Amino acid sequence: MERQVVVGVIPEGEELLVGGAGGVEVSGEALRRGYDSPWLRQSRLALALVERDDATLQSELARAEEKPELERGALEIRSAVEQHHGRFRAALQLAKLSEASKGKDESEDALVNFRSLLMRVEAGVPVRLRVAKNPPPAELPNRILEALVLARAGQLAEARDAAEALRRDLPSHTLVQGYILPIVDAAMKLKSNDAAGALEALRPASRYPLTNWGPLPNLYSAYLGGLAELRAGDGRAAAAEFQRIFAHPGLVGVSWFDAVARLQLARAQRLAGDLDAARASYEEFLALWKGADDDLPLHREAVEEYRKLAGK
Repeated sequence: MERQVVVGVIPEGEELLVGGAGGVEVSGEALRRGYDSPWLRQSRLALALVERDDATLQSELARAEEKPELERGALEIRSAVEQHHGRFRAALQLAKLSEASKGKDESEDALVNFRSLLMRVEAGVPVRLRVAKNPPPAELPNRILEALVLARAGQLAEARDAAEALRRDLPSHTLVQGYILPIVDAAMKLKSNDAAGALEALRPASRYPLTNWGPLPNLYSAYLGGLAELRAGDGRAAAAEFQRIFAHPGLVGVSWFDAVARLQLARAQRLAGDLDAARASYEEFLALWKGADDDLPLHREAVEEYRKLAGK
């Protein structure tokens, strides 16, 4: 039986049913039937991005420029697009504009900065965080990202302190204890070149593989698992972890994360001896990052790895 998607109730009260359609197509039918709202427009933007529908994406972004109520959502989408193509400086500017459009909030501004630091760390940029001895109380998402950035940047003593504070302060928080802290612990193990320890640390997080909560990219645990398998020399296991990310495009969305994961998949495929698949994955990543910022070591590494693989 063909799947049917219920989009909503149009003004006359008639249910809108579209069989087997994609999200952009469904939202377009809703608009044709007279159902419109800022929420629908923002959802349509996000769907166009995930479905790689550039025509709809550009049309909706152009429309959003004329509608103040859509401005913040459009800025967030533009930031995601810039991240996806390795243009991190532009992405950060757009993210800050997005936050400014809803009023100044120091906590949100800090969160934007931590997210920017995480994507730069994952792109190989050296990052050093200055940690206050007696910091003021911070929002939980900021604390989580700070701990993870410290771990991925190799500031292990500070990362351990941040993780222990979360462990102590939130003993009954299921996702902090069972998902976030295993990820931070695994990140620290990776920086200590302990691949087996990283995989062991991630075991509790396997209970929540599709968690959609907190400031981390969705399926980040699979990403770290793939990095650990790469470090352990198991290309096939690493590829399987990275493929889990691409099996859920609606959950992962479009940002720096899925682009970087594509490169890591290429490395796993190369290690496993699947050279044709590796070449295709390298080519996809390099096409995405064709105009990337010039200070991202990961991009330079990918170019060199691809040249060797292609015999150029």
